[in-house]
Amino acid sequence: MIGALIAELDPQAERETVSDAVRRSAPRPSYQRKLVWTLESHPALLTGDGHLAPHRAILKLIDLLHEAGVAGIVRPSCPGCHRGVRIDKPLDGKRVCRMCISHSRIEECSGCGARREPASRDDQGRPVCPNCLVSDPATLETCINCGR
Repeated sequence: MIGALIAELDPQAERETVSDAVRRSAPRPSYQRKLVWTLESHPALLTGDGHLAPHRAILKLIDLLHEAGVAGIVRPSCPGCHRGVRIDKPLDGKRVCRMCISHSRIEECSGCGARREPASRDDQGRPVCPNCLVSDPATLETCINCGR
C-alpha cells in the first residue's frame, strides 16, 4: 500500500528502496500496519503535512525516503518556528522541534526568578533552572581528582 502511494509521487522510486525505508522506520509488523493505516487516511503527510503525524515512524519514513532521493517527498518544517529542522516532539496535536518544546515549557525559577525551561524541581515541586541546579549546595559533590 505504501508503495502505491509513493509510486503516485515518484513512479521511478525503486520498490526495494521503499520497502527498506518502511522496515527501518517501523521495524515491527504492528508499527508497519499503523504506518499504512495512517498514510492511507492522510497521504498528505508525505508531501508537507508531516508535522501532523500521529506516529514518529512517519517522520522517520519521510526522512529515509527523502534521503534516498524519492521525488515528491517533502520534509515538514516546524509549525512553531517554521525552520527546516528535525521535528518529533508532540505539542498540541502537532510535531514540533526541540526549541519550540523548550519555549512551551518556560517557567519562573524558584531560586533566581529567571524564565527558562526547568532543569529540575525542588522538594516542593517548584521549578529550578539549570544555573540554580548546578550551584545548589545540595547537588554539589566532591571531585575525586582534585578534592574540591
